[in-house]
Amino acid sequence: MEIKTELSPARTGQATRLQLIILEQGKSLRVVPLDKPRMTMGREGGCDILLSSLAASRAHGTFITANGATYYMEGNSKNGTERNGVRIGANGNPCVLLCDGDVLRINGDGPNQPHWNGVTIVCSEKSGGEDDWKTYPLATVQNRLLLGRNAGPGHISIPKVTVS
Repeated sequence: MEIKTELSPARTGQATRLQLIILEQGKSLRVVPLDKPRMTMGREGGCDILLSSLAASRAHGTFITANGATYYMEGNSKNGTERNGVRIGANGNPCVLLCDGDVLRINGDGPNQPHWNGVTIVCSEKSGGEDDWKTYPLATVQNRLLLGRNAGPGHISIPKVTVS
């Protein structure tokens, strides 16, 4: 299978094996290593990465690791996936290169109105695993929790230039 990607100069650096940090409504934070060449994601029982959110399709998308890089290929999902706020496939290419700090969002209502049952996935360079992560109680503002650079007080701010 040939994978076509469009790389900007900022995204052509040395790629490393990634892990996914998955946040779903009502679920504990999950850290999923991308440890196989091809991993499917969705609500269907046979998926490698099982999601429970109704915003996700049964076979939502696939993570592919090849030649030292990790890609996400959008499936024929109803709600689609955004990477760093841009819908994957908007340029006609359903496949994107993933880098440390990229944020994927499965959301049926668009980037300015997050779906209450959406899924947020942060791509992170592989570290020590779940023991490196701590659980903290979070307060929400108007039932919304923001994740990103300069998210503001009471939200999750990530000081990384690839987060928007």
